[in-house]
Amino acid sequence: MKDKIFKYIFILLLGCAFTCILFIPSFNMDGICTKYYGYDLTSLNFLGAGRLLTYVSYIFFSIIKLPIDILSILSILLSNIFLSIAVIDVYEMIKNAKNSRLLLILSFLLIYNPITLELFLFDESFIMCLGILFGIKGIKVLNSNLKFKYFISIIFTSLCAMCYQGVLCVFLPLCFLNIVLNVKENNIKIELNYIIKEFFKVIIVYFSALLINFIIFKFINIFVITSQKVGNINIIENIKYAITLCIWSIKTLDGYTNIKIYYLIMFLFVIYLIVSKNNKKTKTKYIFYLLFTIILSVGSPFIINLAMNTIENYTAARMYISSGFVIPIISIFIYKYFNPLTKNMYKITFYTLICIYFVFVFAGYIVISKGGLDSYNMDIKYMDNIKNEIINYENESGKKVKKVYWTYDIDSKFCNDVGFCNSYSYRFFARDWSAESAIGVINDDIMYVQMKDEDKIKYFNKNLSKDYTEYSKEQLVFDNENLYLLIY
Repeated sequence: MKDKIFKYIFILLLGCAFTCILFIPSFNMDGICTKYYGYDLTSLNFLGAGRLLTYVSYIFFSIIKLPIDILSILSILLSNIFLSIAVIDVYEMIKNAKNSRLLLILSFLLIYNPITLELFLFDESFIMCLGILFGIKGIKVLNSNLKFKYFISIIFTSLCAMCYQGVLCVFLPLCFLNIVLNVKENNIKIELNYIIKEFFKVIIVYFSALLINFIIFKFINIFVITSQKVGNINIIENIKYAITLCIWSIKTLDGYTNIKIYYLIMFLFVIYLIVSKNNKKTKTKYIFYLLFTIILSVGSPFIINLAMNTIENYTAARMYISSGFVIPIISIFIYKYFNPLTKNMYKITFYTLICIYFVFVFAGYIVISKGGLDSYNMDIKYMDNIKNEIINYENESGKKVKKVYWTYDIDSKFCNDVGFCNSYSYRFFARDWSAESAIGVINDDIMYVQMKDEDKIKYFNKNLSKDYTEYSKEQLVFDNENLYLLIY
């Protein structure tokens, strides 16, 4: 028990080290909306999306009047607590009586992969991470001898989907990994028969959870505004869309890592696997198992796209965090089946590759987190500039600004200049819904309205063709009680 507690504390501290910069309060596009609209209205959006546990938590925060700055810090801490428990659970599933520190680190890198970083961006990240924990608990239950283990697993997996449907992508690949790592060595036909039989049960659990979530979802939509993910489903178009998204995510990992270095490290692991010593027949078997696990890791996140509203179908990094499983899974297979520790040369090479990947992921967390904080400060500075101009105008003119009419310049910037473009660098003003919230935060007494074409020509005729890259006073025109704002 003491050993388990020590491991948990170690993983928790390691997770907090990876996310240390995120403990500094800041907001993303969604967060600025919560700051403006408050918990009550934001919670209704979560309810409409079928994210029941997030809805309940936001109602609770509203009751106790928790400041959103405090939530920003609390969410990161709770996220690390839940993910640390998930890491220990994964470790216990894969160690198979080998009490290895290396497998503990690999379990950590499996959960804290480059894509997982996007979860921490959101104020409700702790619920998303709780969803990952529920999903892994659902897998762990399947290993037990409990009488109703499949029923309990369905409950855990349904709770995972109720936290956030996107994190359900961890379930299938980790279930298959769990089955393969714990199957008893046997005749290949007997092994395959056992794996297929067990994985079929897993699929039933998975789709039962999806069905339960869908029923709850439809029921909620009777009383709450419709969600993006109900109705107008075109299966053929959605299949094409899911395949396109899958290929795109493999090519980019959504900007959450240096893609060239990432695939170079993966290539080195693959080379190591190929040249490793193992019986040829056995090696082929485990390579097949590995490839199928990787396919599940990369492909399962896009299953949910098949049942989404075709017109508004979308994906984001937080919806395919299992795509970041690939390198840790390759490492786990090497460790378990390809004898990396039999000779010093193999051992040193293997440990070196893992250290390189560990440092690479850690550096990614720090660089992107720092960039996200810089991006937030840039947006706050931009908002302060606008606020100060309003105050100066009101003081000089004696008039009160009551309306802000806003529009975008010819090619408005989606990301702030922080060296990368992903959700951490998206500007508050990149989307109309977040821009309106940001303007509201500047002064909640001001009414904001999107500018009409005739007003664009009247107030910005000379500047409409300009592609601004930073704030300029030219972007603000005051007329009596109105401000006309051109967002760069």
